[in-house]
Amino acid sequence: MINQLSFHRFYDHKIELIDEEILSRSRLYQMFNVKLQKIKKYLINHLNKKFIFFSFASYVSFILFIKKKDDSLRFCIDYRKLNALIKRDHYSLSLIDKILACIQESKYLT
Repeated sequence: MINQLSFHRFYDHKIELIDEEILSRSRLYQMFNVKLQKIKKYLINHLNKKFIFFSFASYVSFILFIKKKDDSLRFCIDYRKLNALIKRDHYSLSLIDKILACIQESKYLT
C-alpha cells in the first residue's frame, strides 16, 4: 500500500474554474452510522498520510459508497458537477499518441 505521494512540482496540474460565481449548493442527505464511521476513518487515515488536506473551498462533492463483490464498501467521490465547471486544457490528445509512437519499440523507460 502506498504511504506517501510524490513531491509537488512547479508544473503540477492546477484546477481552474470557469466562473466561481456559478458554484451550486447541494443538499445534505442522511447517512447511516456505519458509513459515517467509514468516512471518518478514511479521512483521518488520509489526512495523516497527507494524501488530502483541509480545505476552505467554496465547492463540495458528494461522497458515496459502492458495494464490492466481497460486501465491503468502496469510498467514491462524485465530481460530475465540479467537472462541468472546470476550464478545459487546450492541449490536444494527439500529443499522447505521438509520445506513445516514439516509445513503442523501447526496451527501457525511465
